[in-house]
Amino acid sequence: MTTALVLAAAVLWTGATLPRRRSVEPVDASLAGRLVLLGLRAGLSAHGALAEASRLAPPSTAKAIRSAAHLAAVDGFDAAADRVDDLRPILRVIARAVDVGAPVTAELAAHLGDVAREDHQRRLARAKSLPVRLAIPLTLLVLPGVVLLTVGPSLLGSLTDLADPGSLLP
Repeated sequence: MTTALVLAAAVLWTGATLPRRRSVEPVDASLAGRLVLLGLRAGLSAHGALAEASRLAPPSTAKAIRSAAHLAAVDGFDAAADRVDDLRPILRVIARAVDVGAPVTAELAAHLGDVAREDHQRRLARAKSLPVRLAIPLTLLVLPGVVLLTVGPSLLGSLTDLADPGSLLP
């Protein structure tokens, strides 16, 4: 019972969660951006790159890209960015580049690089905090066993000698 409580406390303390099945696949905006960038680097227009990216992406991401491509073709990239939440940052970069006449490829590559760096920094910070988060479970689960294995035999011998006072006499 005590072990179960300690394990539950360790799980709550570290913030660990059980994997959950999602009914809807999330949209991978990073993948969408990389696919669009690949199309742009291949010489496609921004609209063509969106269309090609929707063909290559996984189903949930492809649906968002198709929606963005349709809205961008009909109303422009600004309107698409306003209506497609999952791809808003990417569409804003494309819209800004198209509006000012900047190379879309360079702008999108810079944006994706910034996003990758931020993600790396976030993961690195989480990894650096891992020893601190694991200190409590380590203390509660491992340390008692080590203490019992190192101190237990000598303590048991001392208690046996104290229980039988005749064994202490020469």
